[in-house]
Amino acid sequence: MHLIHRDPNRYAAGAFVSVGGTSFASGDDDSSTHIVAGAEWAHFFRNTTLVFQGGGAWDLQDSNDGWDDGWFIRGIARYFVTPTSRLEAEIAYAGGEFDCCGTTSDEYALTWGLEYEHDLASWPVSGFVAYDGTHIEGDNDYYTEHAFSVGIRARLGGLDAMAQDRHGAGTFDFYDYSNIAGIPDEL
Repeated sequence: MHLIHRDPNRYAAGAFVSVGGTSFASGDDDSSTHIVAGAEWAHFFRNTTLVFQGGGAWDLQDSNDGWDDGWFIRGIARYFVTPTSRLEAEIAYAGGEFDCCGTTSDEYALTWGLEYEHDLASWPVSGFVAYDGTHIEGDNDYYTEHAFSVGIRARLGGLDAMAQDRHGAGTFDFYDYSNIAGIPDEL
């Protein structure tokens, strides 16, 4: 859930809260449920949007494997090549306490991404191609992942990409902490 105050010509400011969970394929009862909350700010100028988010995450189940408690900061830059196509770059840093295999350690994660999205003709959908990277480092080891994706998204409300960014639900999304909440046991 986002609570937002918006001036579509200059900025959007707000707060957010979400609840999500992870589970592990190891067969035992290791899963976690997190509440994530924080603040967010977006600045609009010409065909560019800059977004900043920061917040914390708390494990509600006190799980034996996963991200116990932590924090993150995130920055996003969107450049609208046209009102119907955008290029987006993102970087985030997260840290906190990770419980794995009966021991607790401090971990950090760096995530980054690049995406191009374009509205498909007069249909209420857009196509995208994206790259996402994740680097997680702990007391004794590290883990790096690279992911590429191609897909389509539904665009509701009849707005183009830039108008949705300034007036609609496209301004803010939630930080995808699932890659770092479910750090592999091998780390």
